[in-house]
Amino acid sequence: PPPSGSPSVPRTMQEPLAPLHWFRESLARTLLRMDIADQKKAVTDLAFEVYHFRCYSRLYRDSQLALVLRQAVIYSLLLHVRVLLGFFSGRPVQDDCWMGDFVTDTAARKKLTPSSAAKALVPELHKRLAHFTRTRWEKAAPKMDFYAAYFDEIEVLITEFQAALPTDVREAFTTISMA
Repeated sequence: PPPSGSPSVPRTMQEPLAPLHWFRESLARTLLRMDIADQKKAVTDLAFEVYHFRCYSRLYRDSQLALVLRQAVIYSLLLHVRVLLGFFSGRPVQDDCWMGDFVTDTAARKKLTPSSAAKALVPELHKRLAHFTRTRWEKAAPKMDFYAAYFDEIEVLITEFQAALPTDVREAFTTISMA
C-alpha cells in the first residue's frame, strides 16, 4: 500500500510495473542470503514447526482422543503441514524463508522438493486455514486421510533437510526439533 497520506496509484498504472516488482523481489532474495549465524537463529523457528508437526501427527494417529481434542489437533497439524510444505516448495516472497536459504547444493535441493501433489496442498490449506475465503463453504474439504497420506513425504523431506544442513546448524536444529 502507498504511504499514509499519499494518493493511491490507479490499478491500471500498477500492472505495467509488475515485472519491475518481481525483479525487485528476486534481487532482494539474492541480497538476503543467510549466513551461518542467521541460519542458526532461523532454524530454531523451523524446528518449532517440525516438533509440532511430529507431535500433532502422533496425536492424530491416536484413535483414543476425544472428538473435541481431535479437531484441535487436526487444525494445528494442518497449519504445520502448510508451513513446512511452503518452506520446502520454494518461491519465497518478501521476507519468507525457504529451504534454499539453508541448502545451496542443487542436487540436494532437488531431493528436498515436495511432489507436485504435495505442493498443491499449500494454497488449499492457505485458503482453508489462514484466510476467511469462500473456498471454505463453496468447495468440500478433503477428509483428513487425504492430508495424512502426505505425512510420510514430509517426514522424508525433514530428514533429508536435516542431513543436508551444515554441521553446527544441524546440531541446533536437531536439539530443538527432537525435544
